[in-house]
Amino acid sequence: MRNPRRAARSISPLLALIITVLLAPATSGAREPEGIFPEIRGTFDPAALVPILERASIVVIHEQPGKPTYITGILLIHASFEKVWSVVTDYDHYHEFVPNVIHVIVKEKRPQEGTQDSEYKTGFKAGPIELGIVWTLEQHLLKDEHMIWGLPAKKGEQAFTEVNYREIYFPVDETRTIMTYTTYANLSSFGALAKLMFKTFPELETPTLVSVGTLFPESVKERVEGIKIIVEPKDLDRQKVAVPPPLRNSAALEGLVRRFKKVVLSWYPDPNGARFVSSVALVDASPEACRTVVSDFNRYPKIFKVMQKSRKIKGDEKAFTVEFDVKYKVIFPLAFEYSLDYAWSEDRSRLSSTLNQIREHNLGNEWAAWDFYPMDNGTLLSYTNFADLRSAGMFMRLLMDNIVGFGLGLRVGMVSVLMQAFSTAIMAPPPAAVSGMGF
Repeated sequence: MRNPRRAARSISPLLALIITVLLAPATSGAREPEGIFPEIRGTFDPAALVPILERASIVVIHEQPGKPTYITGILLIHASFEKVWSVVTDYDHYHEFVPNVIHVIVKEKRPQEGTQDSEYKTGFKAGPIELGIVWTLEQHLLKDEHMIWGLPAKKGEQAFTEVNYREIYFPVDETRTIMTYTTYANLSSFGALAKLMFKTFPELETPTLVSVGTLFPESVKERVEGIKIIVEPKDLDRQKVAVPPPLRNSAALEGLVRRFKKVVLSWYPDPNGARFVSSVALVDASPEACRTVVSDFNRYPKIFKVMQKSRKIKGDEKAFTVEFDVKYKVIFPLAFEYSLDYAWSEDRSRLSSTLNQIREHNLGNEWAAWDFYPMDNGTLLSYTNFADLRSAGMFMRLLMDNIVGFGLGLRVGMVSVLMQAFSTAIMAPPPAAVSGMGF
């Protein structure tokens, strides 16, 4: 029988590798094929998103019945379209700024068609673990349309049976450009371990792509602007860390969520280097119904399957402490035991939490908040979180220290999974009353 710990350790770097593989974009002539990519142009006002995009990257999740789930990353770059274009088409230097890209080699150019085939190699080395992968893309470059798209090439090595990308650029003015990056990949085609992973945890497939939708555009932003936003803090001053304020009165964000139902925001680093992640969803239920499910901690293990235990241990209706026990038994060798101190805002529109510093715990730090915004047709539900994942042990620290963006991508994925689980639970029939289950 296979050693479970060894299996978990082999699958953990696999997920990390999949994230790094998908960071490389599809890139270069023919018009965009119909029926493959979800529509982006005309679905939102790019300029109206600028106030949010000054502070965060946005990822939209496109769920379409009978079609693959694509994701689109949206990001503001402080540079002209010409400058951004020169960077995203500089394939010879991708290894210098795209996380974990080893090389991009143009294998064949077809100038008359305006296309080319390019070989991508990505990988990483973390201690004794060294992984790499190669695949080839047919790329189409349409500068006049501010668009790049690509599909698997007919020739060359292929790591996936299907991997599709599209980039569209929206010039805001002469000094600002909004970049969108849409992608889908058949992750289960990435070898036997990937099939095992996504069969065991199918809810991780979309969050894995969500994390990629954040990281690749951000690597372009870093290169163009000469800044660092893909960071992983090692020393935090608790007094300087604060959850981003509620997203009230953001008509542009509300419009995105109404159109696409699920949106993720990856906030840029605070003075400590902490990067919060918010998952936002439109739920067809009242704010009070949402609050009831979110605050029913006895129900958490049934909602989120890695949650082994969740129970309220002290407090009243306004402020209380909850004890948690979380274990990832297959995908990651992670185990957390900790307690959070919760507090409701006066109008019960926000439920905030911080790590209890008195009780014993093995989680470095965590800050989070649930926000409940009433809408005409339900509730705009938001969950924002930053957790110190480095405290999960030496193996996790090894991955986070050696794989650029791994911690950020993992947080984006975890918050997305949690929102998916709670959105489903809110819409499910309420559980039958059981004596003794109340607080």
